[in-house]
Amino acid sequence: MRNLLKLLPFLALPFILQSQVYFEPLGGPPGAKSYSSFKDANGVLYAKVGANYSYQKSFDDGQNWEDVSLNDSLLLFNLIADKSGNIFGKWEWTIYRSSDTGINWTPIFSHEESFDWEMSISPQGDLYINDGIELYKTTDQGNTWEFLDSVSITFPISWHPDGSMYSSRDVGIFRSTGGSSWEEIHPDHMPGFSFITSPIHISINGNLHVRAKSPFDGIDYFVSTDSGYSFDWMNILQAIGSQLGSLTSNSSGHLIYSNTNDVFISIDNGVNWLNINSGIPDGSNIYYIYIDEEQYIYLNLGNDVMYKSNQPSNEIATPTTETFQKSISKPYPNPFSDSFKIELIGNSCQSYSFELKNLLGAKVLSTDFYGNTFEFERKDLPSGIYIYQIKVGNKLIAAGKIVAE
Repeated sequence: MRNLLKLLPFLALPFILQSQVYFEPLGGPPGAKSYSSFKDANGVLYAKVGANYSYQKSFDDGQNWEDVSLNDSLLLFNLIADKSGNIFGKWEWTIYRSSDTGINWTPIFSHEESFDWEMSISPQGDLYINDGIELYKTTDQGNTWEFLDSVSITFPISWHPDGSMYSSRDVGIFRSTGGSSWEEIHPDHMPGFSFITSPIHISINGNLHVRAKSPFDGIDYFVSTDSGYSFDWMNILQAIGSQLGSLTSNSSGHLIYSNTNDVFISIDNGVNWLNINSGIPDGSNIYYIYIDEEQYIYLNLGNDVMYKSNQPSNEIATPTTETFQKSISKPYPNPFSDSFKIELIGNSCQSYSFELKNLLGAKVLSTDFYGNTFEFERKDLPSGIYIYQIKVGNKLIAAGKIVAE
């Protein structure tokens, strides 16, 4: 019962489409899929592209692009930037540094017994590298290195607002206060915690978000509000219907989530969501979300065009934004005993389809309704947590969780 009560703040996850255009296309990188992106301290935009996962850079915010290479030939992988204008990359077992946007490179670390190094930059600008066996740190851009610990973390390190460090491997989460000693965290509530698939994301309010295998054989997000001691299942998978989602956050703590085709923003820690994919072509494959220092959203798509939000992400939706307030659609009461009602506020379409699924994804009800109000009579529906979806044709306009007591 305690775990069910902990889930209650996440039991309403409405998603509504808006008519406002939020994204505009950039000019590249040309002729290649774009898998990730970031900016350095000088504002140069970098993107990982193509079948060989090489990098290109743009000095004019994505309009024109050129290759990033080592000595005009070798491709660098997993680029990362600090706040002093340096970028770091790796080739085989060597880490390199460039102070001139990737024109000249200097080797700063080499370890011939490992070439699977993950790189992380701390809020202070220190570079950390780990390979699942050893962890090293440099405070002077790679001129000198300090061995910190033998720890089996395989993902990059993330920093909590209180200064503590978090990382993970496929079956464990670790925390450290300085990097030289790590504690493995054993959550008391993280159902299905058996396979982590991405680095830990930590928002400015200190919440930890982990993408991992869900209780019902799918990949979904889990959230911790107590420094990783316990996790709640967000169950975005069943609501959105995609296992390929990625999540990040901006400087206001707003969560930004994308599945394969859509982008959503939440201003209340994932309770309510606003669909902001307007401007992105239907059928696009979204691979990555990046938010720059000015809080603009960049999207890496599976074609030769990147997209950028036309306003900072923390200005798209605020608690007083009229369009955000009008978009909210919640079933009530929730939890319910005999019946519940859903109102679709701000939508003019008269014909909708309603589907109800259990947490295994099995459909328990499918029906059509007309108007902006849907009333559901429970009848013989068993007690439990369910996912509802409301569509116009094949387009999802609202989704969320509801509890039958």
